[in-house]
Amino acid sequence: IDAKENKKEEVKEIVHPEDLDMALKTLNSFLKGDSDNYINCYRIFNEKVNEYIWIESKGFAKILNKKIVCMYGVHKNINEKIEIDKKLNMLAYYDKFYNTKNRIYRGVC
Repeated sequence: IDAKENKKEEVKEIVHPEDLDMALKTLNSFLKGDSDNYINCYRIFNEKVNEYIWIESKGFAKILNKKIVCMYGVHKNINEKIEIDKKLNMLAYYDKFYNTKNRIYRGVC
């Protein structure tokens, strides 16, 4: 099996269905050699905890004569960052006292 096709199949198996199109577009662009690096954030299934977690995926490639000769990447768990961002968004745009979206969110201020 071609290494590129193998990588795509791995992505399809673990990436959350709502994030799959975006993840594949980014990966395909990278594998075509459009860029020597990529960065993307999406959810993958973590078998250890039996749930999806958010990751930041970074990839780098060495390209010679418009062909990838070497590539490597890093996945970073950003679940905690996503949760903090959600809480900050809630605090900024939601009024807990009145149980409604606040004035800034509704465009009143």
